[in-house]
Amino acid sequence: MKFKLILVLIFVSCCTHSKSQNLVSNGSFETFTLCPFSLGAINQATGWVVSKGTPDFYHTCAVTSPLTGIPQNICGYQQPFAGDGYAGMLCYSSFASGYNPDQREYATGTLSQPLTIGTKYFVYIRVVRMNASSHAVNNIGAKFLTSSTTSLPISNSAHVFSTSVITDTLNWTTIQGSFVADSNYTHISIGNHFNDSLTTINSVAPVTFGWNAYYFVDEICMTTDSLGCFEQTGTNDYTTNNLFTIKPNPVVDVLYIETKWNVEAEIIIYNSIGKVYLKQKITNSATVDVSFLSEGIYIYEIRKSDGRSLKKGKLLKMDSTKN
Repeated sequence: MKFKLILVLIFVSCCTHSKSQNLVSNGSFETFTLCPFSLGAINQATGWVVSKGTPDFYHTCAVTSPLTGIPQNICGYQQPFAGDGYAGMLCYSSFASGYNPDQREYATGTLSQPLTIGTKYFVYIRVVRMNASSHAVNNIGAKFLTSSTTSLPISNSAHVFSTSVITDTLNWTTIQGSFVADSNYTHISIGNHFNDSLTTINSVAPVTFGWNAYYFVDEICMTTDSLGCFEQTGTNDYTTNNLFTIKPNPVVDVLYIETKWNVEAEIIIYNSIGKVYLKQKITNSATVDVSFLSEGIYIYEIRKSDGRSLKKGKLLKMDSTKN
C-alpha cells in the first residue's frame, strides 16, 4: 500500500502541469514607471531601456495622448495583442521622406534570471506592421545579451528572428524559435539586428509617413517549456482553435456569430482609421444588426472581457438595394 501511494504521488507530481514562468520581465509592456505621453519613451516601461535610436512605448494610460495612446496613436489604430501596452520600433530606414541606410531602433529588456548554459529556451514575439509603413522586412527578432546597454551596434546576428517578410498590418504575427544558451544571458534586445544588405526589403505602400518599416511589438515570452508561452497568453485556448465563426461575409443586414465556448466577449466594428461604428456584448451565439452600415470594407474584432483580442478580420458590407 505504501509503495502504491508513492507511485500515485509521483504520477500526480509529473502530470500536474503548472504554468511555466515567462523569463522576460514585463514582456507585454503592461507596467511602467511613468505613463508615456511622448515618443521615444521605452525606458518608461518597467525593465526596458533604449539601446539604439528612439523606440516607442504605447499604453492605454495615455489614451488622451495623440502620440502614444492605445488604440489610437500617431501611427494609426492598433489594439494590443493582449493587455494594455506595446512597444514600437523602426526596423528599416527612418521617418524621413527618403531612404537612410541601416537605420535601426532597439529596445532591451531585463530577464527575471540569468539563462543557464546548455539549456534550451523557447521564444515567442508578437509583431504587427504599422499600417502607414511604406516597406516590410524580415529579420525582426531577439538578441540576448550578458548586460544592459544604451549603445548596441548592428551585429548581423540574432538568436531568434523571422526569416519571412512580415507585411500584416491587421493581425499580430508570431515570431517563434528556440536556442541553446551559450552564455548566462541577462537581457533581451528586440529589433532587426541585421543590416540592409542582409535584410529582405519589400516596398508595399506609398511613402506617406516616412520611408520605413515600423513595427509594434507585444507579448514577448521565453520559457524552457515549448508550450509554456501559450499558457501565459492562452493563445492555444482561443486563437488556434478558431473560437468564433462569423457569417455571412459579405453581409447585407445581419451578422451571425457562433461559438461552442461560453466566453464573455465584445464585437467591435470599425473602419481602417479606427472610427468605431458598433460595439456589442456577446456570449455564445449572437446576431448583430449591421443594416445601418454603408456599403464598404470594415474591420471586425472580438475581444475578451480582459481585453485580449480573440479574432479579427475584414468585413465586406453589401448594399441591400443592389442586386
